[in-house]
Order: sequence, then structure tokens, then C-alpha cells
Amino acid sequence: MTNNTQRVLDYFRRQTLASKRTLEGVFIPANLDSVRDGFEFLIDKGILDTRRVFCDAGSGDGRIVALASGGYGIPSFGVECDPELVIKSRENLKRLGMSDTVPIAEGDFVSDGTYESVNRRFEQVEIFFNYWSGERKIASKIAMQSLRGTLFLLLYNREYTPSPSFDGLHHEETLNITKSRDAILGVYRK
Repeated sequence: MTNNTQRVLDYFRRQTLASKRTLEGVFIPANLDSVRDGFEFLIDKGILDTRRVFCDAGSGDGRIVALASGGYGIPSFGVECDPELVIKSRENLKRLGMSDTVPIAEGDFVSDGTYESVNRRFEQVEIFFNYWSGERKIASKIAMQSLRGTLFLLLYNREYTPSPSFDGLHHEETLNITKSRDAILGVYRK
């Protein structure tokens, strides 16, 4: 773990964790220690390439893109539909000194226009992350539009379902990323 990774973790540990109802569902802050464990495992195995473009589809308060970019140097951006969370994530990234390098697009993560608002194209994204919110919509769009080899990382809780499957995506790995085995990171590839 790098000093930058620890800085991002420490910053978000000081935040008050609260869920929030959004236009698309409920925002529940991801446990960054679990996500860090998953990222490090995937990087060590050569599955997560830190040079590939990363998008957090449903980026909430910006914690995942901050970890990906600030902690691991992954070129990252987020997409969030809730205006209040967009403001919050931009504030968090500014406080971490990442606001110039990690854009947050406001809008629907399956709308091409949302990506264009931050000078990206959906097809250019090589890694998508989602925390159990609209996962079927984003998985379907990845299957239809993304380039072969695109990675989809889905964080979910085992109590909701066994490893989900998505048409057009190959399930590669299921990682139990906490000691309690509650946090699961599903790894899928087009």
C-alpha cells in the first residue's frame, strides 16, 4: 500500500458514513478497506491493469475514483446521477487535490451524453466499477458497446445473491474481500 492510498483511506474514514436515497436507488458508501483489498489482489494477479481507463458507474461521494486514481494511479472518472452527491464528490476530490485529474460526470451511467460531458466515450472505458446499483443496466451496455476485454467489477453483499450472471459478460472471479466474507467483488469481462 502506498502513502497516497493510505491518505485516501484516512480522508474517507473521517467522513460520516450515511446512506442517501437518489433518483436511481440508494447510495451506500463502500467500505474502502474491502475495495482496497480487492484492488490489490486484482493488481497482483495482473487482472486490474492500472494503465487502463477506470469509471465508477454510480460514483456517489467519489471514494472509489479517489482510491483508484490517488491510491493506484489509475486514470479514473466517475458518473453520478444525484446532484448533491456530484457536489459532494467534487468537494472530496478537491480536498484531496484530485479535482483537476478526476472528473465527475453528472447523469445516467448508461447515457452516451453523460460520458461526452467529461470528454470521454463509453467505448473508451476499459474498467467499470459498480456497487450494486443499476448493475444490470451497466452490464448490458458493456456487453453491447464495450470493446472485447473490458472489465466489469461489481461490489455486492453475499446476503443479496450468489454471484450474479450477465448476458454477454464472462464471470472470471468471485473475491471474498473482507474477513467476515460479507463484501464480494465479482469480476466479469466482455
